[in-house]
Amino acid sequence: MSALINGRIEWLPCIFYVIAQLLGSLLGAFIAWCVAGSGLTTPGALHNACVKAISVEILITMLLVLVFLGASDPERGDALKDLGGVAVGLALAVGHWVGIPFSGGSMNPWRTLASAITQNHWDNIWVYFVGPPVGAAISAVTYRFVFSGAKEGASL
Repeated sequence: MSALINGRIEWLPCIFYVIAQLLGSLLGAFIAWCVAGSGLTTPGALHNACVKAISVEILITMLLVLVFLGASDPERGDALKDLGGVAVGLALAVGHWVGIPFSGGSMNPWRTLASAITQNHWDNIWVYFVGPPVGAAISAVTYRFVFSGAKEGASL
């Protein structure tokens, strides 16, 4: 979605990426369920857990997407591009480290949907269909208009 907002891919490839991500998530969740018997992502058992979970999901997804967009920007020539995989991996690790106590650290609604399907557990699934997409969209728009030096008059 963030690549689509930033004009890096067209609608048709975006649809195929979404389908592939869903299928990959289902396969991964099924394997995790078979091997470990778990893999479920749920908000932590805290007071106002859903409010905290959705807030954390928005923030950690924003971090991940901003780092990804910066690391994969074809117009950047700095060291971040050379170490893009490391930067994205560190952002993912920090997102999980911060997010797991509050929300399970999903950052991906398809991953959470897949674990909900394999374990038939649907409590608060909406958190993961609101938080990460909102965080990704905020980051994509921020990157496009603040960090990438979008031309004047650029629109979504």
